[in-house]
Amino acid sequence: MLPLIQLYSILEEERSRILERFTKVAKKHFNFKEVKGTWSSELIFRHILMSNYWLLRNLPGGEELTPPAIALNPGQESGNDVSIDHLRDSFLLVSDIIKQRLSYLQSAEEEEIIETFRGKKPRQTVILGFIYHELRHLGQITWLFKRSTGWSDKEIYSN
Repeated sequence: MLPLIQLYSILEEERSRILERFTKVAKKHFNFKEVKGTWSSELIFRHILMSNYWLLRNLPGGEELTPPAIALNPGQESGNDVSIDHLRDSFLLVSDIIKQRLSYLQSAEEEEIIETFRGKKPRQTVILGFIYHELRHLGQITWLFKRSTGWSDKEIYSN
């Protein structure tokens, strides 16, 4: 298995690539909702940001950080639109801390049973579940981007 820090770095690269796509199109695509009452790509990214802070709380090695106001939990009101640059900067901040903590994570800490909102689980299972959670959301964002812009898979993945 790949080290957890390497898996997180791959996830971070994919997130950055997808976020960067939105700089090549009109802002309306970042805020596009397929159906009224669902989340736009912007809101999904804001939820992903919140989940990164959740992951951080489950890693040993430092004080707990308060998520920025732009980070969203499901069901939370979104407030004003957030720029791609603001999101990118917010992700860089939390990602650097996560990577630092993952780099110090020992095998015993990976296997340690921790309490989560879904019950007690080994920390490595929690981290892998987080990675899977974010990848699913990145897939949703790519789908929304495709629906909103009309781009083909070839156009999406070559840009």
